[in-house]
Amino acid sequence: MPIYIYACPQCDVLIEERRPMDLADFPPVECPVCHGLCERQMAMVHINRGALPPEAPADAPPDHPPGCPCCGGRRAS
Repeated sequence: MPIYIYACPQCDVLIEERRPMDLADFPPVECPVCHGLCERQMAMVHINRGALPPEAPADAPPDHPPGCPCCGGRRAS
């Protein structure tokens, strides 16, 4: 189930709610501070860029330069 972010236009409160996709906009989300209706916001999506493409062999290293911060020096330079 996706997590949606809603913002109150009156008091700038952000609310995260886990909802089914068909209920993303209904019922409306009520602000806990001013009790007004919140608007759904666009959220950033996390993409795992270190993932190997499906055709890569299982023992292939990630497609990162030597010494990249996410590999922590595991690859030889």
